[in-house]
Amino acid sequence: MTPAQINNALERLKAMVGPKAYIAITMSSDTTPVRAVIYPRGVTDMSLPALHVNAATFEEVFAELDTVWLQHRAKHHHVSIRKMALEIIDLTHRSGQCTEAELRKSFPADEIKFFGSDALTMAAEMSGGRQFFILPEPAALAA
Repeated sequence: MTPAQINNALERLKAMVGPKAYIAITMSSDTTPVRAVIYPRGVTDMSLPALHVNAATFEEVFAELDTVWLQHRAKHHHVSIRKMALEIIDLTHRSGQCTEAELRKSFPADEIKFFGSDALTMAAEMSGGRQFFILPEPAALAA
């Protein structure tokens, strides 16, 4: 694989994992020269374990990363969505509403976009059917 192909494969994988994902690939002179790791919520958030793979080639390492991610995706998304749902419930309880600005204090905008709809659904399920909303910023309403 060329460096451009490797970069494209990394970007494709990151788009599947989520906006906070950190994916690293290293090479060594060991018997398995190509190693890779996915930190689903970034290097500093270990609420989910890192996923490690080893392979002989870049093509093999990306195939393994796809397989490993597909095996762990449901758990990762559930943890992320649940965290956001609980924050939506808490913000709504404390101030009567959940604004995007308040939610961004705990989650980056791209993560709200990625998981927000599912988090609203989960918040409703957790609270017995109550409807929740993420109110957009005033500038977004004017656009």
